[in-house]
This record gives sequence, C-alpha cells and structure tokens, in this order.
Amino acid sequence: MASNDLSQEELLDLVKEDPKCKPHEKEFSIHFSKEMDMAKAYAGIRGLMTGLIRNNQAEVTHVSIYTDEGMVKKVEMDHLAEEINTETDVIIGVFALVPLGSLKIQKNKRKSGTFGTIIST
Repeated sequence: MASNDLSQEELLDLVKEDPKCKPHEKEFSIHFSKEMDMAKAYAGIRGLMTGLIRNNQAEVTHVSIYTDEGMVKKVEMDHLAEEINTETDVIIGVFALVPLGSLKIQKNKRKSGTFGTIIST
C-alpha cells in the first residue's frame, strides 16, 4: 500500500514504534459493527504496522507520524508524501480498513506467539 510518491518499501523503512510510549501503551485494535463490511484496524506495534502495510486486503487510510520536533500528527495516505520528512520523521501508527471476510479467529494457536505473525501478508 504505497502513497502517491512513496513505495511500499520506503513506507516500511519509516515504521518505528512511538519512542515516548511504554510497552503497555502500544496497541493493536480492530473495530466493526454488524452493519459494516469493513473493519477498522489500528496498529501501534511495529510488526503489526508492517503487516497492515504489506497485506493486500488492507487499505491503509492514515498513518501517525512522529516528527523530529517531537510532535505526533495523523496524516491521510493521499497527503503523506507532502507531509512527511523522510529524513527525520517516522511512522508510529497505521490505520486501515480490512474486509470482514479476511478476518478469522482461529481455533488453534499460531505456531509463533510473536506479534508479526498475527497479520498474514
């Protein structure tokens, strides 16, 4: 999922976790209601942010950027290339829409307990 002028690999290189947050503040959430056909997903954990960016079913709509001035701003993907300084800013959060048909809570545990394996790419 690339923005207008940034490739997927360039986006992935910018993904870091928020340096001001403690581990219990870094989260992943999925929200949907019965009337929705797309779930809203948010990731603030590096492995899950990269998973949303790489997943071809997810439509990344916004990212949170941590600027070199220590500010956090939420930017639409259509405006990311003009809003981000790729030399100093980092992506600390990813917002995406995910089709409900691609979500599944499995009966069996995954082989790996790492966060990065929650989202398939």
